[in-house]
Amino acid sequence: MLQKIVRQFPADLEEYFKRIIEAVRPQYREEMSRIFLITVDELHPLPLFAFSLLENLCSDRTFAINYPMRPISEDEITPHYPRWTSWINNRCSDLLVIDDQPHPTFLSHSVDFLHRSVRDFLRDNYYPNLLLNMRTEFCSTMMLAGMCLVLLKSLSIKDFRNDHSLYVVSFSLMDDILYYVHETEKRDEDYTKIIVATLDEVDRVIGQHARDFRIHSPSSDLRPVTCLDVYINDDRYSFLGLTIQARLVKYVGAKLLECPSRVRKRGRPLLDYALRPKRTISVTMPYHSQREAPSMDIEMIRLLLNNGADPNEGVDDQTVWAMFLLSCHESNNDGSLDYNTNGGVVVQARVSKARLLACELLISYGARWDCPLTEEKRELTVSSVLQGLFGVVQTKRLEKLAEEKAQEMQRSGIACILM
Repeated sequence: MLQKIVRQFPADLEEYFKRIIEAVRPQYREEMSRIFLITVDELHPLPLFAFSLLENLCSDRTFAINYPMRPISEDEITPHYPRWTSWINNRCSDLLVIDDQPHPTFLSHSVDFLHRSVRDFLRDNYYPNLLLNMRTEFCSTMMLAGMCLVLLKSLSIKDFRNDHSLYVVSFSLMDDILYYVHETEKRDEDYTKIIVATLDEVDRVIGQHARDFRIHSPSSDLRPVTCLDVYINDDRYSFLGLTIQARLVKYVGAKLLECPSRVRKRGRPLLDYALRPKRTISVTMPYHSQREAPSMDIEMIRLLLNNGADPNEGVDDQTVWAMFLLSCHESNNDGSLDYNTNGGVVVQARVSKARLLACELLISYGARWDCPLTEEKRELTVSSVLQGLFGVVQTKRLEKLAEEKAQEMQRSGIACILM
């Protein structure tokens, strides 16, 4: 009998997974698909508590936003673990496993795939089938953002050895949220309203943690950095700046529409966040992973320029334009390419194209061709740097564009005086 049962199993692993999934009762398949979509799209395994939030998040888009900011302890939710574990196992046919170990970020009981091949199968072969099981609107990345927001609100200082460890966890969760929102923005569905409300709440919660638990700002405890394409934030860092680094074009656009004066701030200019989006911090930025290149977002640069950002504004005793050129020159010479070290020629071409488009935009908005770059290396000029990046032909085209813009600005100035 045992041999007969074994012979009934498909020889192909993917067919085996498909058979297990399709054996789930029809009334449970939507719940099953939601859980699988979450686990496929998550950056790393979430604690079991996060999955207990799924039903509320699905029924109320504002659930995470309105969720109270209240510390949750392991003792408080331990009695619920058997029921939640049974629910996951019943819906997902034991293709997900739940351990009883402490979770790296929050609480315990991580939920993960039985084996990596299960995730590969769901992501590469079965993802459309999971979407077809949805009878109601469902966005897995927005659900993940909501889960992480609730976790952020539920952190307890008693669970951390010191302020720094709480800081790391807080900003890890924040960065996860920024990544999931970025993935949501890339989809065609219009989630702008809920995205704005969610991120505004993240900003509020991070600020509250900083006040309550004396968490230092992201500028503290940074490793010494000499490369110009990495910016060490000063004490006037802004959440809006972090969302610019995360390439959240729709969110930033909504905030500038709401208050156009936000484009001007003390400290580091917002345009510099977009042109040099790397930051050095003890927390890895998920949206600076190797999933995409280049990390610089041309639409973000265009948005900021359209809203009054000035390429000639000062930063680090230079201008935004000068620092951008120097950072490109430095990374071009040392062989580094933004955040992606893989992909060879394809990545290099994409980065070069993005930089060229950025230069065109900045020049068309008044970036000065005659601006000095560095006192130490006077041989470095706008022209020499651009030739090293793009060659002689493209540099001459950009120089002509700069001359035309300078003439246009001169004519506008004369017209204003005559008026």
